[in-house]
Amino acid sequence: MASKLFKKIKSKKWDIFDTDEGLLVAEKYFKKEINALDNSLSKFSIPVTDFIRSGENKAEPTKRLEKIILSFDWKKNIVTSETNVTFSDQSLLPLKSFATSHEIDHVGFNQKKDKKFALEIEWNNKDPFYDRDLSAMKGLYNIRAIELGVIILKGKDFGDKAVSEIEKYFRNKVKTHKDFDVVKNEISNLGGSFTFPTNSQRNSIDEKNVRLNDFPLAVSKVFCSSKYGSTTTTWDQLKRREDRGLTERIPLIFLGISPETIYS
Repeated sequence: MASKLFKKIKSKKWDIFDTDEGLLVAEKYFKKEINALDNSLSKFSIPVTDFIRSGENKAEPTKRLEKIILSFDWKKNIVTSETNVTFSDQSLLPLKSFATSHEIDHVGFNQKKDKKFALEIEWNNKDPFYDRDLSAMKGLYNIRAIELGVIILKGKDFGDKAVSEIEKYFRNKVKTHKDFDVVKNEISNLGGSFTFPTNSQRNSIDEKNVRLNDFPLAVSKVFCSSKYGSTTTTWDQLKRREDRGLTERIPLIFLGISPETIYS
Protein backbone atom coordinates (compact mmCIF):
# COMPACT_ATOMS: atom_id res chain seq x y z
CA MET A 1 0.00 0.00 0.00
CA ALA A 2 1.39 3.40 -0.97
CA SER A 3 2.32 5.68 1.92
CA LYS A 4 0.07 8.63 2.63
CA LEU A 5 3.00 10.66 3.89
CA PHE A 6 4.67 13.54 2.02
CA LYS A 7 1.68 14.11 -0.26
CA LYS A 8 2.43 17.80 -0.69
CA ILE A 9 6.05 17.49 -1.75
CA LYS A 10 5.19 14.50 -3.94
CA SER A 11 2.81 16.75 -5.85
CA LYS A 12 5.74 19.14 -6.38
CA LYS A 13 7.93 16.37 -7.81
CA TRP A 14 10.20 15.69 -4.88
CA ASP A 15 11.81 12.25 -5.02
CA ILE A 16 10.97 10.04 -2.04
CA PHE A 17 12.71 6.76 -1.34
CA ASP A 18 12.82 4.59 1.77
CA THR A 19 14.62 1.48 3.00
CA ASP A 20 13.58 -1.08 5.60
CA GLU A 21 10.03 0.30 5.76
CA GLY A 22 11.14 3.79 6.75
CA LEU A 23 7.82 5.30 5.64
CA LEU A 24 5.83 2.80 7.69
CA VAL A 25 7.94 3.57 10.75
CA ALA A 26 7.40 7.29 10.17
CA GLU A 27 3.65 6.79 9.84
CA LYS A 28 3.55 4.73 13.03
CA TYR A 29 5.58 7.03 15.29
CA PHE A 30 5.88 10.46 13.63
CA LYS A 31 2.80 11.00 11.48
CA LYS A 32 1.97 14.44 12.89
CA GLU A 33 5.58 15.62 12.74
CA ILE A 34 6.16 14.33 9.22
CA ASN A 35 2.97 15.99 7.98
CA ALA A 36 4.16 19.28 9.45
CA LEU A 37 7.54 18.83 7.77
CA ASP A 38 5.81 17.99 4.48
CA ASN A 39 3.76 21.19 4.69
CA SER A 40 6.83 23.34 5.34
CA LEU A 41 9.02 21.70 2.69
CA SER A 42 6.25 22.16 0.10
CA LYS A 43 6.86 25.94 0.42
CA PHE A 44 10.64 25.65 0.09
CA SER A 45 12.19 27.47 -2.86
CA ILE A 46 15.67 28.40 -4.07
CA PRO A 47 16.52 31.53 -6.10
CA VAL A 48 19.19 30.92 -8.74
CA THR A 49 21.39 33.51 -7.02
CA ASP A 50 21.82 31.02 -4.15
CA PHE A 51 23.94 28.95 -6.54
CA ILE A 52 25.97 31.96 -7.64
CA ARG A 53 26.89 33.47 -4.32
CA SER A 54 29.26 32.05 -1.74
CA GLY A 55 28.46 31.99 1.96
CA GLU A 56 30.74 31.86 4.97
CA ASN A 57 30.54 28.17 5.79
CA LYS A 58 27.17 26.89 4.59
CA ALA A 59 25.41 27.09 1.25
CA GLU A 60 22.37 29.35 1.19
CA PRO A 61 19.90 26.50 0.39
CA THR A 62 21.21 24.61 3.43
CA LYS A 63 20.54 27.65 5.59
CA ARG A 64 16.99 27.88 4.20
CA LEU A 65 16.35 24.20 4.94
CA GLU A 66 17.84 24.47 8.42
CA LYS A 67 15.55 27.39 9.19
CA ILE A 68 12.56 25.16 8.38
CA ILE A 69 13.83 22.26 10.46
CA LEU A 70 14.82 24.38 13.45
CA SER A 71 11.31 25.86 13.50
CA PHE A 72 10.27 22.45 14.89
CA ASP A 73 13.02 22.66 17.55
CA TRP A 74 14.85 19.70 15.99
CA LYS A 75 18.33 20.71 17.07
CA LYS A 76 21.86 19.45 16.66
CA ASN A 77 22.80 16.76 19.17
CA ILE A 78 25.87 14.83 20.19
CA VAL A 79 24.58 11.50 21.47
CA THR A 80 26.88 9.51 23.73
CA SER A 81 26.39 5.89 24.76
CA GLU A 82 28.39 4.08 27.42
CA THR A 83 29.11 0.39 27.95
CA ASN A 84 30.11 -1.11 31.30
CA VAL A 85 31.68 -4.56 31.42
CA THR A 86 31.22 -6.69 34.55
CA PHE A 87 31.89 -10.34 35.37
CA SER A 88 29.83 -12.80 37.43
CA ASP A 89 33.11 -13.86 38.99
CA GLN A 90 33.49 -11.13 41.58
CA SER A 91 37.25 -11.65 41.72
CA LEU A 92 37.52 -10.19 38.22
CA LEU A 93 37.57 -6.43 38.18
CA PRO A 94 34.95 -4.68 35.99
CA LEU A 95 36.19 -2.70 33.02
CA LYS A 96 35.75 1.02 32.74
CA SER A 97 32.95 2.19 30.52
CA PHE A 98 33.52 2.66 26.81
CA ALA A 99 31.90 5.79 25.39
CA THR A 100 30.80 6.21 21.78
CA SER A 101 29.58 9.54 20.43
CA HIS A 102 27.50 10.27 17.34
CA GLU A 103 26.89 13.79 16.07
CA ILE A 104 23.57 14.45 14.32
CA ASP A 105 22.64 17.83 12.86
CA HIS A 106 18.96 17.48 13.79
CA VAL A 107 17.19 15.15 16.19
CA GLY A 108 13.42 15.11 15.67
CA PHE A 109 10.89 13.70 18.08
CA ASN A 110 7.21 12.95 18.53
CA GLN A 111 4.93 14.93 20.81
CA LYS A 112 5.76 12.83 23.87
CA LYS A 113 9.49 12.95 23.04
CA ASP A 114 9.70 9.21 23.66
CA LYS A 115 10.40 8.40 20.00
CA LYS A 116 13.12 10.13 18.00
CA PHE A 117 14.57 10.30 14.51
CA ALA A 118 17.81 11.65 13.07
CA LEU A 119 17.69 14.15 10.20
CA GLU A 120 20.59 15.30 8.04
CA ILE A 121 20.86 17.72 5.09
CA GLU A 122 23.33 16.69 2.39
CA TRP A 123 23.65 19.65 0.05
CA ASN A 124 27.00 19.70 -1.69
CA ASN A 125 29.23 17.51 0.44
CA LYS A 126 31.65 14.95 -0.90
CA ASP A 127 29.79 11.67 -1.25
CA PRO A 128 31.69 9.93 1.64
CA PHE A 129 29.56 12.12 3.92
CA TYR A 130 26.76 9.68 3.15
CA ASP A 131 28.85 6.97 4.75
CA ARG A 132 29.54 9.09 7.82
CA ASP A 133 25.90 10.05 8.36
CA LEU A 134 24.56 6.58 7.61
CA SER A 135 27.07 5.08 10.02
CA ALA A 136 26.01 7.53 12.75
CA MET A 137 22.35 6.76 12.14
CA LYS A 138 23.01 3.02 12.28
CA GLY A 139 24.89 3.43 15.55
CA LEU A 140 22.03 5.39 17.09
CA TYR A 141 19.46 2.92 15.79
CA ASN A 142 21.38 -0.04 17.19
CA ILE A 143 21.35 1.46 20.70
CA ARG A 144 17.63 2.33 20.28
CA ALA A 145 18.26 6.06 20.49
CA ILE A 146 16.28 6.61 17.27
CA GLU A 147 13.60 4.76 15.33
CA LEU A 148 14.33 6.33 11.94
CA GLY A 149 16.80 8.29 9.83
CA VAL A 150 15.86 11.03 7.34
CA ILE A 151 18.22 12.58 4.77
CA ILE A 152 17.34 15.57 2.58
CA LEU A 153 19.39 15.92 -0.61
CA LYS A 154 19.13 17.10 -4.20
CA GLY A 155 16.69 15.00 -6.24
CA LYS A 156 17.55 13.06 -9.38
CA ASP A 157 16.65 15.86 -11.84
CA PHE A 158 17.73 18.73 -9.61
CA GLY A 159 21.21 19.07 -11.09
CA ASP A 160 20.00 19.45 -14.67
CA LYS A 161 17.60 22.23 -13.68
CA ALA A 162 20.27 23.98 -11.62
CA VAL A 163 22.74 23.92 -14.53
CA SER A 164 20.06 25.27 -16.86
CA GLU A 165 19.17 28.13 -14.52
CA ILE A 166 22.83 28.98 -13.89
CA GLU A 167 23.45 29.15 -17.64
CA LYS A 168 20.39 31.36 -18.06
CA TYR A 169 21.65 33.65 -15.29
CA PHE A 170 25.09 34.11 -16.83
CA ARG A 171 23.59 34.50 -20.30
CA ASN A 172 21.59 37.47 -19.00
CA LYS A 173 24.45 38.98 -17.00
CA VAL A 174 27.79 38.24 -18.64
CA LYS A 175 28.97 38.97 -22.16
CA THR A 176 32.65 39.65 -21.46
CA HIS A 177 35.07 39.32 -18.53
CA LYS A 178 34.31 42.92 -17.53
CA ASP A 179 30.73 41.96 -16.70
CA PHE A 180 31.84 39.85 -13.72
CA ASP A 181 32.06 43.10 -11.74
CA VAL A 182 28.33 43.63 -12.34
CA VAL A 183 27.59 40.18 -10.98
CA LYS A 184 29.88 40.79 -8.01
CA ASN A 185 27.99 43.96 -7.10
CA GLU A 186 24.61 42.27 -7.45
CA ILE A 187 25.64 39.37 -5.23
CA SER A 188 27.18 41.75 -2.70
CA ASN A 189 23.85 43.58 -2.46
CA LEU A 190 22.21 40.23 -1.63
CA GLY A 191 24.59 39.77 1.28
CA GLY A 192 26.94 37.26 -0.29
CA SER A 193 30.24 37.16 -2.12
CA PHE A 194 31.23 36.27 -5.67
CA THR A 195 34.82 35.12 -6.05
CA PHE A 196 34.52 33.54 -9.48
CA PRO A 197 36.48 33.45 -11.72
CA THR A 198 40.06 33.00 -10.55
CA ASN A 199 42.87 33.59 -13.03
CA SER A 200 43.00 29.90 -13.93
CA GLN A 201 39.21 29.84 -14.34
CA ARG A 202 39.43 32.84 -16.67
CA ASN A 203 41.87 30.89 -18.79
CA SER A 204 39.53 27.90 -18.79
CA ILE A 205 36.63 30.11 -19.85
CA ASP A 206 38.65 31.51 -22.77
CA GLU A 207 39.70 28.02 -23.85
CA LYS A 208 36.11 26.77 -23.80
CA ASN A 209 34.89 29.87 -25.59
CA VAL A 210 37.31 29.19 -28.47
CA ARG A 211 35.62 25.81 -28.96
CA LEU A 212 32.04 26.84 -28.19
CA ASN A 213 32.02 30.40 -29.55
CA ASP A 214 29.53 31.14 -26.74
CA PHE A 215 31.00 33.11 -23.85
CA PRO A 216 28.08 32.81 -21.37
CA LEU A 217 27.91 29.05 -21.98
CA ALA A 218 31.65 28.75 -21.43
CA VAL A 219 31.28 30.70 -18.18
CA SER A 220 28.46 28.49 -16.89
CA LYS A 221 30.33 25.27 -17.75
CA VAL A 222 33.49 26.34 -15.93
CA PHE A 223 31.45 27.64 -13.00
CA CYS A 224 29.41 24.44 -12.61
CA SER A 225 32.37 22.10 -12.97
CA SER A 226 34.29 24.04 -10.33
CA LYS A 227 31.42 24.22 -7.83
CA TYR A 228 29.51 21.01 -8.38
CA GLY A 229 30.83 17.61 -9.31
CA SER A 230 29.81 13.98 -9.71
CA THR A 231 31.43 13.12 -6.38
CA THR A 232 29.12 15.37 -4.37
CA THR A 233 26.09 14.11 -2.48
CA THR A 234 23.71 13.57 -5.39
CA TRP A 235 20.73 11.28 -5.91
CA ASP A 236 22.78 9.12 -8.30
CA GLN A 237 25.44 8.58 -5.65
CA LEU A 238 22.73 7.56 -3.21
CA LYS A 239 21.20 5.05 -5.61
CA ARG A 240 24.59 3.52 -6.36
CA ARG A 241 25.09 2.95 -2.65
CA GLU A 242 21.62 1.48 -2.30
CA ASP A 243 22.23 -0.86 -5.26
CA ARG A 244 25.41 -2.10 -3.53
CA GLY A 245 23.56 -2.57 -0.23
CA LEU A 246 25.48 0.23 1.49
CA THR A 247 22.55 2.25 2.85
CA GLU A 248 22.63 0.28 6.14
CA ARG A 249 19.88 -2.03 7.41
CA ILE A 250 17.83 0.54 9.29
CA PRO A 251 14.59 2.42 8.49
CA LEU A 252 15.59 5.39 6.34
CA ILE A 253 13.76 8.00 4.28
CA PHE A 254 15.51 10.00 1.55
CA LEU A 255 13.85 13.21 0.36
CA GLY A 256 15.14 14.45 -3.00
CA ILE A 257 14.59 18.18 -3.52
CA SER A 258 12.48 18.88 -6.58
CA PRO A 259 13.89 20.88 -9.53
CA GLU A 260 10.67 22.90 -9.31
CA THR A 261 12.02 24.58 -6.17
CA ILE A 262 14.53 26.56 -8.30
CA TYR A 263 13.42 29.89 -9.71
CA SER A 264 15.06 32.78 -11.58
